[in-house]
Amino acid sequence: MKSLLLLGFTLFSLGNVVQAKAIYAVSPKVAQDDANFVLAQTNPTSQTATSPLVQAGKGLLSLERYELESVMKITGDIPGTSFTSDAKIKTIVEAPNKFRSEITFISPNGLQGKAYDIISDGNLVWIYNYASNQYSVSDFKPFLQTREGFLVGALSYFYLNTRSNIGSSKIIANFLAKLPEDRLLKYFQRFSNLDLQNSVIRDETIEGKAYKAYDIDATNRGFQATAYINPEKGNLERVHLSGTKDGLQLAGKEQIINQAIPESFAEDTFVFDPPEEAEQVEQQLIIAPF
Repeated sequence: MKSLLLLGFTLFSLGNVVQAKAIYAVSPKVAQDDANFVLAQTNPTSQTATSPLVQAGKGLLSLERYELESVMKITGDIPGTSFTSDAKIKTIVEAPNKFRSEITFISPNGLQGKAYDIISDGNLVWIYNYASNQYSVSDFKPFLQTREGFLVGALSYFYLNTRSNIGSSKIIANFLAKLPEDRLLKYFQRFSNLDLQNSVIRDETIEGKAYKAYDIDATNRGFQATAYINPEKGNLERVHLSGTKDGLQLAGKEQIINQAIPESFAEDTFVFDPPEEAEQVEQQLIIAPF
């Protein structure tokens, strides 16, 4: 499940994201030349068929902080067994890599299940399990490579991956945000070997709401993804992933239900204070509904 979900999200992450930092760190002159090119254009954004999707990603990357609430459904089938898991996710993020995420699982009959907090001060990540009163501590970047990293939400996973590799430099973040789409797509193809220009773009209605849907085929990697853009607001509201991994059929559907851009957060927002008698465990805690 971990591989499918993490690889699936890479499809619309505008680069496999060692990437953004590599654009600048490997060759700062190339980055500066591109930045100068952007500033010199009277119309720096060249429109492509994937403009709404690319613009949504660029808009997210340009933010210094935000709040997102979403619901995620994961289903799977193996011979003789099937499962469904729903989760409510609330995540607040501050560039480049601070976040606080609250994850609550909901059972099929609507009852609240297990609940977790995931908190990062930019260097360390704490996972707290309310039911067991246990917590674990891990480094930020290794955490993002686990399934738990994806569970902060697809958009937040993309943002944290990208901005943490860019660093705290607003110059580089602005460089990516202002890069013309044709060049941004070239960077995407260079780092991810996936061509968004060949995505199947269609209109789809889900629960009475119209979306511009982008079907991205990566069957050679064992999965497919669809990104759903709200055509009125221009933002990414849904992400659907599906595929087969090691004989297990999986599908993940996430819907953004609320988003905001606060001016600031309280100083202790990204600080974990262990509850009384909480036990620290050696291995990173696994986030699961059961």
